[in-house]
Amino acid sequence: MKNLLTCSISTAALREFSPSDFGSLDIWYDFSLLAGADDDDIASFANGGVAGSDYNLAQSTASKRPHISTDEMQLNSARFNNAAAMQFALDNTYLSTSKTFTIFTVVRVDDVGTTIQESLLAGEATGASQVSSFNNRNITIRFNGAVNSGSLNSAVIQLIDSTGQDEYTGSSSESTTQYEFTTGDELFVIVRRADNEIRTFNKNGNLVGLSTSKTNNHEDTNMSLRYMGGFSNAANCHDGTIGEVGIYNKDLTDVQAQELCAHLKSKWSIS
Repeated sequence: MKNLLTCSISTAALREFSPSDFGSLDIWYDFSLLAGADDDDIASFANGGVAGSDYNLAQSTASKRPHISTDEMQLNSARFNNAAAMQFALDNTYLSTSKTFTIFTVVRVDDVGTTIQESLLAGEATGASQVSSFNNRNITIRFNGAVNSGSLNSAVIQLIDSTGQDEYTGSSSESTTQYEFTTGDELFVIVRRADNEIRTFNKNGNLVGLSTSKTNNHEDTNMSLRYMGGFSNAANCHDGTIGEVGIYNKDLTDVQAQELCAHLKSKWSIS
């Protein structure tokens, strides 16, 4: 019995890490699983999270379908085009059950430094629960402020440096953050805690964003997701590729967030 137990533990320890190991992974779109030729349309994609088929992706308009990219990232990815208003819609709107959640995304943006806001993820209403690239050089984040009333949290949190907070409420057009997108692949893990703190980790597992949702704290702030790659009006669409996206219905610890960063960096061969 002792030998069998030892063998079992050893096998488990050697098993490859998966984002689902942390539990509560409701949304998981791993586009490395895409099958097909480069530039093929992607009409639909299944959610691999525990919430299952309720949140599959689809695009019924052929001209707005993202395409398979086989050579821009190290693994297959979904290519989006702003001019063509490419984006997906979920079968149903996803909403976290509380204000504690974690988002991760592996992305590549085109034309680094261009002054434009491009949505990676968006909620039901335009601008709600938004994760975007801003000026194609940093991440902006906004979450629902009151799910039941439909109002928004006006605080948009950008990446910050290690000494100060870089935050604005929508009137600023420029960031002073010291962390900027490169021309290569990037990944971010964004953790929203119960105390309203938002922590953002980059591809090296470094804490590059630390802020607090400041508009009345928004005790009912949840993560809503309805669209990927653009807004509900097909505006502010992403120019570039998305490799992988996930949403946990809970906040990860710093150690877990850094473990997830290490896994994604290795999987996608990000330098």
